[in-house]
Amino acid sequence: MTKTTSTLLAATTLAGALALVGCKRQVSEEPQTPGEVVVQVGKIVRATLRAHVEAYGTVEPDPGGGDTPAGAVKLTASVPGIVMVVSAKEGQIVGAGSVLVTLDDRVALASVQKAQHVLEFALKTVSREERLKAMDGTSEKAVQEASRQLAAAQDDLAAAQVQVSLMQLATPIAGTVSRVFVQPGQAVDSSIIVAEVIDQSRLVVAANIPGEASAMVKVGQPVELLIARAGAPAVAGTVAFLGPRIDPMTSTVLVRIAIPVDAGLLPGQLTRVRIVSEERADRLAVPISSLVKDGMGGGVIAIVENGKAVQKRVQVGLRERGLIEIVADGLSEGQTVVTVGAYGLPSGCQVRAEEK
Repeated sequence: MTKTTSTLLAATTLAGALALVGCKRQVSEEPQTPGEVVVQVGKIVRATLRAHVEAYGTVEPDPGGGDTPAGAVKLTASVPGIVMVVSAKEGQIVGAGSVLVTLDDRVALASVQKAQHVLEFALKTVSREERLKAMDGTSEKAVQEASRQLAAAQDDLAAAQVQVSLMQLATPIAGTVSRVFVQPGQAVDSSIIVAEVIDQSRLVVAANIPGEASAMVKVGQPVELLIARAGAPAVAGTVAFLGPRIDPMTSTVLVRIAIPVDAGLLPGQLTRVRIVSEERADRLAVPISSLVKDGMGGGVIAIVENGKAVQKRVQVGLRERGLIEIVADGLSEGQTVVTVGAYGLPSGCQVRAEEK
C-alpha cells in the first residue's frame, strides 16, 4: 500500500469516528442527527412551595386547661362502696351530669331519713320555745339552744344528702362512653376507674417534633395529617400548642394539633404530621430531576434554547411535590429545561427534546 493510500484511509476512518461521537454521549437508541443528543424535558413553572416539619402523632382527647374542661374523664368513686347499678353501656352517648354507676346507697339513705326526723323535731322545738318566750314562759338561753340544735340538724341532713350523692357516679362532661370497667357487686374505691367518657368533638393530635425544628413552628400554623390507611384523604389541622421545653430524654418538643370536629379520627389513631413551617408563593420551580451539581457543588440546570442545551447556574430553595425552587437572572415561566439526560450534558450541545 502506498503512503498516499494509507493517508487517505486514515482520514476516512477519523471522519467516520467524529460523525459517530457527536456530543460525547447518546441517551437514545433512536435514529438521530449526528452530534445531537435526545433528552427529556420539562418546563419552568410558577408554584407555591412549602417547607414542612414532619413527625408522627397520636389522636387523643383535648387535655383542657384553665376554664376549659378536659375532653375525656375517667370516673372513680369518691368513697369506698359496692357497685349496685351500672347504667352506662359502651358506645352510649351521654350528657353532662348523667349517672353512669350507682353504689349501694342504702346506708346513706337511712342516714338521710334519720337526719330528716331529727330536723323535724328541732324545728318543732324552736317553734315551741319561741311561743313560750313570747309569753315569758321560757328563757332566751333555751331559745338559743333550740336554734343551735336546729342548725346542727340541718348540717347533718346536708352531710347525709352529700353522702347519697357520692353513691351516684356522674360524668361531668357530655360524650361517648368508651369503656365500662366494673359490674354490679364489685367493691370499688378511689383507686379504681369505673368508666371512661370521651368527647369525640374535642380531639387533638399530640406529636413530638425534633427540638432543633421547634424554632420553625408557631401556634396557628396549618398542618396536614396523613392517615395510614389506603385512600384516606389528608386532614387539615392547626398547631394549637407548642411545648415550652425540650424533653432531655428524647430531644423532642410536644406539639398539639387541633383537628376539625368532622375529621373522622378516633382516639389512639396514629397519624403522620406535616406542619407547614414556611410558605413561598409565586416562585419559579423546576422538576427536581432537572437539577444537577457542578464541580463545586453548585446547582445547574440546562435550558433548551434554539435546539441547544445552555447551562445555567441557579440558587435553590424549597422542595415539594417533585419541584424545587430556583433563583437566577434571566429565567422565566415556561422555559424548557432538560430533565432526563441533564447530567453531564455539555453547554451548547445540540439536543432533540422529547416531552415525557
